[in-house]
Amino acid sequence: MSMQNGRSVDQRGSSEFDQAIRACRKMAWKAGLFSFAINILVLAPSIYMIQVYDRVLSSGRVETLVMMTILLAAALLLMGALEALRSVILVRTSSWLSGKLGPLYLAMSVRSRLLGDGSSAQPLRDLAQVQSFMASPALTVFFDAPWTVFFIMLVWMLHPWLGVFAIVSALLLLALTVVNELITRGANAQANADQIITMQQAEATIRNAEVVRSMGMLPAMLSRWQSRNASALHAQQIAAERNGAMIGFTKFFRFFVQSATLGLGAYL
Repeated sequence: MSMQNGRSVDQRGSSEFDQAIRACRKMAWKAGLFSFAINILVLAPSIYMIQVYDRVLSSGRVETLVMMTILLAAALLLMGALEALRSVILVRTSSWLSGKLGPLYLAMSVRSRLLGDGSSAQPLRDLAQVQSFMASPALTVFFDAPWTVFFIMLVWMLHPWLGVFAIVSALLLLALTVVNELITRGANAQANADQIITMQQAEATIRNAEVVRSMGMLPAMLSRWQSRNASALHAQQIAAERNGAMIGFTKFFRFFVQSATLGLGAYL
C-alpha cells in the first residue's frame, strides 16, 4: 500500500510540475509582449529630444513644444503602467508556482523521510529562492536584453559609426557582467553551501533537543553552528562587496556611453 501511495504521489507530482511549466511558459509569452511595448516606448525621450532640437528651436513654436510634451508624458505614463503590469504578472505567477508545488514538495519530502532517505526541507527552500527570483526585477533583464540588438540596428541606421560605437559599448557592458559573475561566483557558491549546512545543523539540533541537552552537547553544537555561519556570512559579504563595486563601475560606464553617444553624434 505504501509503495502504491508513493507511486501515486510521484505521478501526481510529475503531472503538477508539467502543468506548472506550461503555465510559466504562458506567463513568459505575456511578459515578453509587455517587454516589446515597454522597449518601444523607451525611445520616446530620445525622439522627444530630437524633435525639440529639430522643430521647436528652429521654429520657436510654443504650441508644438506643449503638444510634444503632452505626447511624451502619455508615452512615459503608458510605459510605467506596462512596467507595473509586467511586475504584477511575474509576482502573481511566482506566488502561484509556490502554492502549486509547495504542498507536493512537502509531501514528497515527508514520504522520503519515512522511507529513510534522510530528506529535509531543502526543496522547499529552493522553491522559495525560485519564487523570490521570479518576483524580483532581475528576471526582467532576460526580457529586455534581446532588445539590445534592435536598438543597435536603429542606431546603425542613423550613422554607421554610431552603430560601431553602440556595438563596442554593448560588448564592454556584457564583458563587465561576465567579470562580475566570475568574481562573485565562488563566494556566492561558498555562502550558499555554508547556509545549507548551517540550516541542516540547526534542524538536527532542534530535532534532537532532548538528546543534545541530556548529553551536554549544546555548547559544542552552538560553537560548530557559529563557525559555519560565520563562514557563510564572510563569503556572502565578500560577494556583496565585489558585486557592489562592479555595479558602481557599470553604472558609471553606462551613463558615460549615453553622453558619449550624443557627443559622437554631434561630431559626426
